[in-house]
Amino acid sequence: MGEIPENYSIQQNYPNPFNPSTKFTFSLPEENKVVINVFNAMGELVKEIDKGILSHGYFEQDFEMGTESSGMYFCQVLCTNTISGRTKSLTIKMVLMK
Repeated sequence: MGEIPENYSIQQNYPNPFNPSTKFTFSLPEENKVVINVFNAMGELVKEIDKGILSHGYFEQDFEMGTESSGMYFCQVLCTNTISGRTKSLTIKMVLMK
């Protein structure tokens, strides 16, 4: 059985800057419904990935951003606890360079 994380966390994407793909990892200390949102520098939603319900653990997410323009993006991992309904938001800044 894998190690259970003590806290919610997100690691910076790698590589960063990237073109056109990148990846990042995040951890959950308990079961959560997870949605990953990517926003451009103007705050517009450009990508949404519904991961569904994830158990506790460490997770890796790959991104393809080939159709997007060069610039700064914000990746938000939105976690909603399946028991309490509490929400936790984790965010990193990513740079796409073409």
